[in-house]
Amino acid sequence: MRLPFATMLIVILIGTAVAQSEEYKPWQYWQNGVGISRVFVLETAENEANEIKRRWDQIGTSLKNSSSPFAGTYFQSGNRGYFLRWSPEKGFVYAWYYEDFVIDASYGRVKVLPSGVEFVVDREMVNRNAGNTARTPTEWVPAYDGRFFLKSTQVAEFGRFYGGFGEFNGFRRNWGCDCDPFAERVANEVHFDRKPSFVLPDVYSKYIRRPISGKVVYVGTRYISRRPMAENNGENASLTPVIINVGSKDGAAKGLLFFFLPDQEGLHQIVKVIKVNEKTSEAIIIREIDENRRENYPDWQEDSPKPRRLPYPQIKIGDKLTTSFLDNL
Repeated sequence: MRLPFATMLIVILIGTAVAQSEEYKPWQYWQNGVGISRVFVLETAENEANEIKRRWDQIGTSLKNSSSPFAGTYFQSGNRGYFLRWSPEKGFVYAWYYEDFVIDASYGRVKVLPSGVEFVVDREMVNRNAGNTARTPTEWVPAYDGRFFLKSTQVAEFGRFYGGFGEFNGFRRNWGCDCDPFAERVANEVHFDRKPSFVLPDVYSKYIRRPISGKVVYVGTRYISRRPMAENNGENASLTPVIINVGSKDGAAKGLLFFFLPDQEGLHQIVKVIKVNEKTSEAIIIREIDENRRENYPDWQEDSPKPRRLPYPQIKIGDKLTTSFLDNL
């Protein structure tokens, strides 16, 4: 008999609460280096949990001398997602998690192909979630010099992500998911001292959307009004009208969002196009304000429960803009 969704949800929540009330066995805990000081709980049998952890560590050791520059540890962060470690020498481990629980994991061997990687699964995931068995994607593609590692079905999405278009325009400001869209290499394995040499392998180049870049050519008078963005709708914000030197011939359109360059993504400001001409566009710069209507943004400190407020830099003619979130990494 198929249970109504509400009933099924209650059953799941009760089951989760009961499971969390139990004392976990030592072999269930897994501190594998992904996330921020996170310890995951493995929901597999003891022998499988030990084998998963053994293979993970074995692959980690092999990364020091791997034949592939893209071999490594990747994490799709959020409340749910997956993490992955692989090398041609020692195979792969692919684990699917929800919050602090590893629901299941698979492992196997790796074949390096001209434009990607193929996983040969030796142990598939068997744990069922909401009636569906999670399956291991077997075709993978390196992206952005190996900073990201994609399922082959995500290549077109990543092309939009790189340029900052479609659902990724204004990312992360308008991202409606509790997880990141792609698995990114863990920080201690990333050592970029230059712009990446490729976005996607050549065979997938048709999917790449190049970002639109421009600059501010006119700055108007700031005013306070309702925030014209989907998130925090109804809150007041500081709005500054500007003119930018990109228009319809460059691919600009009403509603398109830009970031400032260099890295100011963390300043909680964004540029939104409100009218497009052929060679220029009218836009507004949206900034946060405090209770005194002054422009400033929250700066979180690790040792403080509340952020300090810092002033934004002055808006100037010549300030550079881009649609690409990746330009700010």
